Amino acid sequence: MFGLLCFFGCLFVAIKFLSWLASDFKEQFPDNAGRDSNELDSLLSRESNNDSGLRSISPHVKQMVLELWKLFPDRKLIDVLAAIEVSISIHMAKADGQISQNEINEIREDVIERYGNNVDHKLIAEASSIVKTHISNFNVNQLAFSAYVIFEMWAKVVKDHLELTDEKFVSLILPVVSIIYRTALADGEIAHQEQKFFDKLCDLMHFSPDQREYLVRIAVYQHNTNINIRKNRGDEINLFNEALKLFKLNENYTA
Repeated sequence: MFGLLCFFGCLFVAIKFLSWLASDFKEQFPDNAGRDSNELDSLLSRESNNDSGLRSISPHVKQMVLELWKLFPDRKLIDVLAAIEVSISIHMAKADGQISQNEINEIREDVIERYGNNVDHKLIAEASSIVKTHISNFNVNQLAFSAYVIFEMWAKVVKDHLELTDEKFVSLILPVVSIIYRTALADGEIAHQEQKFFDKLCDLMHFSPDQREYLVRIAVYQHNTNINIRKNRGDEINLFNEALKLFKLNENYTA
């Protein structure tokens, strides 16, 4: 029971923080953020040092990150957060070899659900295009490495710039990591390569087994909740259409 209370408590904190970020927080993503090539080179070198496969893609990952960062300065942080979330989710969608329409729909609906229709969809589309271009030939380990580098560079800039408490920072990153798993659930089940991608990403982020289980539980809970919401919404629409037919009315309630 205590574990369940902790689960919903942390979920509430994450949702509350996103609400605070969207409604009250007016900061913009800092200019020149993430453009320090030396710091990016250091991260790439450190994480790919013992893996020739990762070293081979490091120049591509660096170019991708720099192209993304050119999009972000002076944008609202909430828009950048959405773009980063989508960019990482696309990595998961690509892990099984192809990005399905179900996964695209899941990513799109998640963005609208959590950030609203006022989020900068043009920025998200531009970021998505950059990512898809660069990761087209990456294998699973390379995809996880690429997603990790994007996340690490973004997280460092945000944490340094905003001087967030540890609690608020964890609340900020929690939904971003969890949605990665939800993306794969869009196809009904987690493919072997998608699970491998998630495990590798968690390894790179040094998540403990308990933390990984917690993230999966959040993802599964939110995924199932959304399925029920969409089913109920569909049932309501069907009932409405049946009522129109019964009374021989058009959608504007005229005969």
